[in-house]
Amino acid sequence: MNNSISNTVRLPCGFFLMVLACFNSVSAHETEGSLMAASGAGATDLYSISCFKDAENPSETPHQLFVNVRDNVKGGGVMSVVVYKATATGGITKTATDPIGGDYNPSPDIILTAGEGDYLVFVNHTEKISESYMLQYHCQDAAKQHTGTQINSIQNE
Repeated sequence: MNNSISNTVRLPCGFFLMVLACFNSVSAHETEGSLMAASGAGATDLYSISCFKDAENPSETPHQLFVNVRDNVKGGGVMSVVVYKATATGGITKTATDPIGGDYNPSPDIILTAGEGDYLVFVNHTEKISESYMLQYHCQDAAKQHTGTQINSIQNE
């Protein structure tokens, strides 16, 4: 058996895995979801995203939530994301829309600066069709470094 071929393949594969491991330290938080035609136009998925100090970085205090949504399907209506956080004075809400489905470009980013705690995130669309989406979210400190982040699905349409 000729080992020169397997050694030639191992080196690039090993290098690729090493590079991948380096980039893995900057992890993304993403959730893939879908909105079904049976739920009608205005179908909405609802998530709760908790921002907290985690054990790995206890000095990094959550300052804001970063969110965007990408409509994965060409045609149909538009896909939007709404972020809400209750505050002592009522609440803060921001909205962003991905105007072109299926182009691999997400909506504009939302950065809602409301500190530690639970944020409500709504993903909705405007047409009575089935669509899939990718929701990207990150809890961040004031320097935009990751802090503790946990997502829970509340409603799935």
